[in-house]
Amino acid sequence: MVNASGSVTEVTEVDEVTELASDLVTRAARLVRELRRRLDLPAGIRVLSVLDEFGPSTVTQLATAYSCSQPTMTGLVNQLLEQDWATKEPHPTDTRASLVVATSAGAAALARARRLNGEAIRARLEQHPSLTTEELRTTVTVLRELLAVPVPEDYE
Repeated sequence: MVNASGSVTEVTEVDEVTELASDLVTRAARLVRELRRRLDLPAGIRVLSVLDEFGPSTVTQLATAYSCSQPTMTGLVNQLLEQDWATKEPHPTDTRASLVVATSAGAAALARARRLNGEAIRARLEQHPSLTTEELRTTVTVLRELLAVPVPEDYE
């Protein structure tokens, strides 16, 4: 098999990479779900995270990014509005739509949630002295690099 750099790799290596990549996604998802349960963060934090990633968005865009229905997202956005974590502004090109925008209070809530996540991971790392700061740095670098590469449209 030919890899992205044009060199031939053995099928067993490709299978191992695929298995490791699958394991990475599975374990990262489990870690995120566990942190959400343990820290009991409101669902609105996830919406704020989407706003942080994509910027001001319509409810439809948020629902797509969040992988939920538009009515579900409308309910989540209403919660953000009630908590003063977001506001709605007129859409600049579509008078029928509005944009959901995080407020400074919403940004502060997201920063707090991220700090709590970091503290929870730090506590776990302290229980495993064999895991080094350099290994954590490498893990974060790998995840950043993977997120910077677009997923090919034709992947299977």
